[in-house]
Amino acid sequence: MTTENVDERDHESKVDLLPQLVSVIMPLYNMQDYVKASIDSVLNQSYSNFELLIVNDGSTDQTEQIIQQYQDSRIRYFFQKNAGVSAARNTALAKMDGTFFCCLDGDDVLPQNSIQSRIEVFKRSSSISFVDGHVIVFDASLQKQLFQWKPSKEGHVFQDLIGLKDNCFFGPTWMVKRIPGVNYHFETSMSHGEDLLFYISVAKLGEYAYTNDCILHYRKNQQSAMSNLTGLGRGYAALASKLFETQSGYFTFWKKFLLLIKIRKIMFLSFCSRGEYRKSMEYVLLGKTKD
Repeated sequence: MTTENVDERDHESKVDLLPQLVSVIMPLYNMQDYVKASIDSVLNQSYSNFELLIVNDGSTDQTEQIIQQYQDSRIRYFFQKNAGVSAARNTALAKMDGTFFCCLDGDDVLPQNSIQSRIEVFKRSSSISFVDGHVIVFDASLQKQLFQWKPSKEGHVFQDLIGLKDNCFFGPTWMVKRIPGVNYHFETSMSHGEDLLFYISVAKLGEYAYTNDCILHYRKNQQSAMSNLTGLGRGYAALASKLFETQSGYFTFWKKFLLLIKIRKIMFLSFCSRGEYRKSMEYVLLGKTKD
């Protein structure tokens, strides 16, 4: 394992020297209960030509001590003051050397063939820039399966993403083929929906495809974005605002209206699924909750 200063000047990309290197980006904040399983799942991949960029975003628990126990040369470790998950991902994006990259949150786990199965899809066509796959959602213990998500759309998916369709987006699960000169970065002002905004921003750069293999075991716990519906609602509001700003050429009045209605529908159904009917109606009527 190598420990690097996040403040040092970015090194030059070695993409041409390592044509099949995959960069796995892992942001961490207080993940002492889960981080070992996540790191081990990367180190145990059937595809071995990867680098694991771990960015400790100012953890105050035993996260760093657990990471320091690893001596694998493929692990590159960074520590920074707490700035949020997007800032942590951006640190790794600026440092990565891979031809491909993907994100893995510090409480989730990669099945053994997660990287290999996605690399195989890239071999189908040079036009493929993003590869996704099957996701299984578990409880916090990773023992009880809650539900599954499978992508169902291939090709150009910009309009699907911006229309909030669930046929090509679950979360930060895409593996991305890097394009020279593209500045990949996440919006640091958002705590929810930043991954969807990121994919929308790059979706026009190539085609989306997927493997039928499971590429992620998602752990649903109290820290998971899916568990915080109020935060999710604020994230959707911020996402809409950013999209209206950055994709102004796409959004007519009617398209803005349809997007806002879609967000209200998603939040209505989400609160109803939790039995929070008052909040579900507040979202329908006000576009937000009162608390």
